[in-house]
Amino acid sequence: MFHSINSKTGKWSTQGCTLVTTNDSVTVCQCDHLTIFAILMSSRRLESTTALETLSGIGCGISICCLIITLIVYRVCWRYLRSDRNVILANLYVTLVLAYVTLLVGTDRTSPRAGCTVVAVLLHYLWLAVFCLMLCEGLDLFFSIIIVFPRARSILPWLLLMAYGAPVIIVAISMGATQLEGYGGQTK
Repeated sequence: MFHSINSKTGKWSTQGCTLVTTNDSVTVCQCDHLTIFAILMSSRRLESTTALETLSGIGCGISICCLIITLIVYRVCWRYLRSDRNVILANLYVTLVLAYVTLLVGTDRTSPRAGCTVVAVLLHYLWLAVFCLMLCEGLDLFFSIIIVFPRARSILPWLLLMAYGAPVIIVAISMGATQLEGYGGQTK
């Protein structure tokens, strides 16, 4: 069954979604109220949603500006702010900026096919890296609370290796398993 969240009641609703086809193993639904992130999973060209694209672009633009301002403040005050947690956060901010810029610039680039595939792979990697960096921040906080005394050696290199290395492994496995068929749309 296919559902979406009803904005008035906060409960699941089928409004705006229609069943396209179904069998024992697959159900295909079509909904008319997805965000720009739906582009990442779309196998065909989405109908024009100018208002949604405009709002998503404005939201991403504001996020990019605020992240850049934060990075500038970090750079100016770095000698006072330098810590493992702030290094992780600075990496998170840079990765988020790259992900937002790639999302804004790359989602309309469906031709040539290779360019579309590169954008899809890059978005997959960047968003996985964002999630892994948030996990690393949580792990750093956890270890700061559990280990009362300062650590003899920083675990920051291991956290950053995990944050950027795990997404490489996941994307590589996905690329190999799908033979790049799962990356990018079929049409312009």
